[in-house]
Amino acid sequence: MLCILLAGCSSSTEKTGARRTAILPFENLTGDVSLEWMGRAASEIVIESLSGSPSITALRVSSANEAYAVRAERLVEGYYTLVDGRLRLTASVRDIERNRTIDSPSAEGAATSGIMPVAAGMAKNLGGDANRFSTRNHTAIENWAKGLAGTAGEQTSRLFEAAIAADPNFGEAYVHFAEFLLGRAGVAAARRIIESARSRNLGEVERARLDVLSASIAGDARAQLEAVQRLASLTPGDAILYRTLGNLQLSAHRYGDASKSLARAAELDPADPDALNLLGYARAYTLDLDGAKAALEQAAKAAPGDANPQDSLGDVHFLLGRFREAESYYLAAHRKNPSFLGSATLLKAAHARWMAGDRAGADTIFQQYRDALRQAKFPLAELQAARWEHLTGRMQQGMERLEKFAAAAQGDIRSLAFSQLAVWKLAAGDRNGAAQSGAEGTKSAGNPATSVTAYLAAAAIRGGMSGGGQPVSPALRDYASAYGALFEKRFADAVPLLERLYGQSSFTSGRHVELLLAWACIETGALDRARKLLQTYPLPVIQPEEIFAFLEYPRVLELRKKVGLETPPD
Repeated sequence: MLCILLAGCSSSTEKTGARRTAILPFENLTGDVSLEWMGRAASEIVIESLSGSPSITALRVSSANEAYAVRAERLVEGYYTLVDGRLRLTASVRDIERNRTIDSPSAEGAATSGIMPVAAGMAKNLGGDANRFSTRNHTAIENWAKGLAGTAGEQTSRLFEAAIAADPNFGEAYVHFAEFLLGRAGVAAARRIIESARSRNLGEVERARLDVLSASIAGDARAQLEAVQRLASLTPGDAILYRTLGNLQLSAHRYGDASKSLARAAELDPADPDALNLLGYARAYTLDLDGAKAALEQAAKAAPGDANPQDSLGDVHFLLGRFREAESYYLAAHRKNPSFLGSATLLKAAHARWMAGDRAGADTIFQQYRDALRQAKFPLAELQAARWEHLTGRMQQGMERLEKFAAAAQGDIRSLAFSQLAVWKLAAGDRNGAAQSGAEGTKSAGNPATSVTAYLAAAAIRGGMSGGGQPVSPALRDYASAYGALFEKRFADAVPLLERLYGQSSFTSGRHVELLLAWACIETGALDRARKLLQTYPLPVIQPEEIFAFLEYPRVLELRKKVGLETPPD
């Protein structure tokens, strides 16, 4: 049980987690406009000094309204004065829910010593570490604070450069300068600042923050995860950071670790629906349905007008084979917001009913989805109808519907329809027909997303050879080669490609790769690896551009049987 360490205040109600405390910039009441920068400097020093506390989540805000928006429980606001050579900070700590002041801490010091010791004293009174901030150099702090408030690119850069010149070990200045450059001058300039900081004697927190930035710039997911994990251990009250860590761990398929990190994020901010939503999925992937439900029901209370928690409840039940319950939640999400996900909660509900063994009932729900698409004038309604028929065992009917739709379509819609036809025909053994449809898909592609889809279809037909000479990313080449290998039943060739893609994939995209990898593992005799990958069911695919989604269902049912995983009773 953790409670806030605010000087001179007590509470009759104990609170699990950390007290969410919003810090406003201090107001300048010195009468000297040249000291305006001190207000931002003081609040930033206080925030940095509080960041190591497990009992306080320090939140940077610019207004009282913003404090409400970030779900702060307490608001620190104040001012500074200069009288008889003494610099004084005075603050009030307000309990936002009760709308009353619960503490009035203050700190002061000789003006000749600058704002740092005074702000550090205020931080100590609020429960922070007075020695945490990385510099006491007055000139460095002044230029840094002015840089934080700056908007003009060159001037702001000069201010940060001056701060670093005044104290080459000023970690916060390096961090904020690199962040500023990422948004203005580009990656190369930010990378130079980060590299120049590495040889300096920086604090652990600032070094970890720079490592996070460096890994993000490099696109190195593993290094980013390690850096964020290290930073979270140093700033245990940062709910957003723990949510970020949990998300990265989900993408790395470290579901147990993700559950712990996201539980910490939810403990720090119990009303954050995003953290609770991710926690629900993390627990589902550890096969903890009760824990997943608890997190998502809490998310529903935190966001009562949002359909997403109901949709997510549907997802976690679907993942664990509870298809009837999944359908019920999907339909509840649709009732709450019929336009949520473009009405695709109805498509998910239809898929769940079909998985429960009731195709006729599934068709009825799908017709509601189709009607919603028509009412919204969705141009790919017929494509979705054809996919539904193909998914549910009426492959020829779906093929004929899509042939008719594709022939009349134009541009990117035509490209997408023909690309889908191409891979369907390829899977059916009609390589010549697949090549003809694939050529139409490539010829009609216009926007980048459709071009990528057409490229993958054509590559699959050619057995994974990219062709065309167009530049593509390494991941896209791996996808092309993996699809080609799977369609040609070269499963041993597919396994290393899919393992690499699985290691690089995001939390959402990794689910498709997971099923394909399990398939390839079974075909190459790696049953234990496949069994681990098949613990949950792939979620219904709702995106029209996912032309390879048909490889998942009903194949997953056959694969699960091969590794001894039967469909659980619903």
